[in-house]
Amino acid sequence: MSGSGLSSLAAAMESVVQDAPGVRVQADALIRAATAIDHSGPGSPDWRARVAGAIEELVAAGLVECPKTKAGWDRRTLPELPHWVRRSAPPVAAPRMTAKPWHHLLHWVPTVDSERRLSSAERGLLDAVNRWLPAADQAPVVPMRERSWGLLGDDKALEKLRFGRLFVPGRLTLELLRCRSTWPPVQQRVLGAGTWLIVENWSTFESLCTVAEADGFDGRIIFGSGNQVGTRLAALADKGDTPASPVLYFGDIDVGGIRAARLAVTTAQGAGWPAIRPCRPLYELALASPHRLRVQPASADTVSWTTAWIAGELGQQVAMCLKRGEAVRQEAVGLEILGPAPFAALVADV
Repeated sequence: MSGSGLSSLAAAMESVVQDAPGVRVQADALIRAATAIDHSGPGSPDWRARVAGAIEELVAAGLVECPKTKAGWDRRTLPELPHWVRRSAPPVAAPRMTAKPWHHLLHWVPTVDSERRLSSAERGLLDAVNRWLPAADQAPVVPMRERSWGLLGDDKALEKLRFGRLFVPGRLTLELLRCRSTWPPVQQRVLGAGTWLIVENWSTFESLCTVAEADGFDGRIIFGSGNQVGTRLAALADKGDTPASPVLYFGDIDVGGIRAARLAVTTAQGAGWPAIRPCRPLYELALASPHRLRVQPASADTVSWTTAWIAGELGQQVAMCLKRGEAVRQEAVGLEILGPAPFAALVADV
């Protein structure tokens, strides 16, 4: 929970509501604010429920009001979400953090706060660190999520702020907080310094590695592990492993596959990487498969994002599959399909 008593997601939404020029704030803006501090959120099956819960927190705190009529709600998927919220009271500027005594290692906080108002989540972390620092010399070095739990009662709160402005040089560090990042191992095949290709599923990862090695590919192939792609990319970013060339993504053509791709894009953006783009030749090969699975049609938001991300006629074709409830697994692009083509053509950034 933040210093204001709100969860980190609700606190991020609160900042958007208070800074909005008008009293009505669209739900898309609230969701973007939540995604900005929880990069793994959109890839989680409970993300919609967590967003709904954060909005309910704002309502319970008397900060916003939800629509009174059915037309004001998105009822296509449970839980229902409002299309917009209305601010309950005029915006109140967050208090500056200049009046309290700060630990000498946090001497920079008032300057940062005077330059740009800190968010509730940032203030909550700094307050907790300020209270903890006097006894920090006695603290053991622990995994980051354990320190986050001890400081904030939220195991992922510190992780969400890890790549933000509080951790630029001269401010907070993991060493100062007596913790270390701990991520699952990243399965990848590094063959050179060229293009990075992130692959959702293990079977396709193995097949692509086989063909890439045989064809002298000068790049790397990374196993994204579906909805775990956020932790995989965060692990690479945390080690300072930053791509210097294009980063491409290839996954299933279905709701889950697009959710993982979207999470990869968001995580890369938060880490300051080049934008992740779709691997168009591989998606084209997948669409050429004669097989389709019948699945639940995608939401309008998923269809819209896919159309914009993949773009062009290919984007329209993939989006149409999602809209119709048709799925193509990336295993359709197996060794028998990959073999004849030069690998460089399969990972061309076109």
